[in-house]
Amino acid sequence: MQEEDRQELKKLLSELRTVHRLSPKAVLRFLSTDKVMLPSGIYRQRELAIMEATVKYLHENKGMGLSQIAKALGRDARSVWSAYHRAKSKVPAKLEQEGILIPLYVFQEQGTLKPIVSYLRHAHGLKFREIGEVLGRDTALVCAVYNRK
Repeated sequence: MQEEDRQELKKLLSELRTVHRLSPKAVLRFLSTDKVMLPSGIYRQRELAIMEATVKYLHENKGMGLSQIAKALGRDARSVWSAYHRAKSKVPAKLEQEGILIPLYVFQEQGTLKPIVSYLRHAHGLKFREIGEVLGRDTALVCAVYNRK
């Protein structure tokens, strides 16, 4: 690898860590996983928690196995199984596939709503009000989640 390539890579990794607030571990997972994208419309289903909607979409719409989802999200397989079965009992129909596309690597950080809000804020430049509309959540909640340490 040439020196200018190395410098460019360092710059890119630094941006992923600072702007998108990704840990080095999440950056590595991002580089090693397929670029699965989730539509923001799946989160407008107010009956479902963020994790439930994510797991349900990946399993039913993308055909991923629950253990594969657990590995991709960096979560315990039992919690993914539980989230899927809760989601399936709350909303039996498939989730809508509209809205802004959010990459799967965003969910590899701990928490579920904060990484989505951070991604939409930084990558798409959305205001808190707009993020609330996209996700079907209250603006005050979106703002509070974003400002958590």
